Amino acid sequence: MINARYALSVDVGGTFLKYAVIDSDGRLLDVGVAKEPVDSSGSYRRILSTFKKVIASALNSVEKDGINIEGVAIGFPGPFDYAKGTSQMDHKFQSIKGINLPAELKSQIPRLKEKPIIFAHDAHMFLMGEAWYGAGNGFSNIAGITIGTGIGMGVMQNQAIVDNGSGGPVRSIFRQPCRNATLEDFISKRGILAMYKQSDPAFTEDVKEIAEKARKEQEQSAIDVFKQVGFILGNHLKGILCEFNIECLILGGQISNAFDLFEDTLREELSDIKNLKNITQAEYIDSAPLYGAAKLIFDAVK
Repeated sequence: MINARYALSVDVGGTFLKYAVIDSDGRLLDVGVAKEPVDSSGSYRRILSTFKKVIASALNSVEKDGINIEGVAIGFPGPFDYAKGTSQMDHKFQSIKGINLPAELKSQIPRLKEKPIIFAHDAHMFLMGEAWYGAGNGFSNIAGITIGTGIGMGVMQNQAIVDNGSGGPVRSIFRQPCRNATLEDFISKRGILAMYKQSDPAFTEDVKEIAEKARKEQEQSAIDVFKQVGFILGNHLKGILCEFNIECLILGGQISNAFDLFEDTLREELSDIKNLKNITQAEYIDSAPLYGAAKLIFDAVK
């Protein structure tokens, strides 16, 4: 493509690294989104070799076609020092805690020596991706909620990320008190499973199966669990959405595939917020963080 720009995006999960090369018009190259298993409890050498493999593989796949990427952006969950590119996590990726990852990657992949390597919170990358190329396009003040193994939140005002001063979310909603526990104890994979098991203690499947019970079997206990998700989430978001004058609320993460089951109670809880014009499921649940990472590079390299 004439005058196209390219960036390599990497989204770090607990078991996989997802990655893609994306152009400045928001198009994924033909190779699409790829995955590479990562052992988050592995050794320093093993984890770094996985990152090196992913980045080198992506570079090799595009350079043979004469494509030059402008930089690499990597989405990482917190706690993390995003300015320095160092993980602060103790619960996973322990062996690379405190390691200067940009310096390590540049030393192991010489082709990156003169290119930016940017780290950002995964919730912010999701939000940036949806704001640029998805459901948030056209709005100035946007909030993105990601629900999966945990819950995260990103906020944009005037189309710019609002953080806590060190690159993390401006509000750590997973810690919010909720019914003698925390919000994440209810609004997450484990929280939904725990609520459903109150009616079926022998249940051993996943949230996807609870959603199917609600949709196809019209099972009342499954329907009620998702109604509670919408009610609890809406109740905890009201203050934040008002504080930042949010116009658009976007739901992402794998649990948002069940958005149709908690949408009504969520909307009901948030119905009196005047500035809130849109409540919607993400357009790109799986790839929004990759779009957001690419946008980081295009904004950083002028």
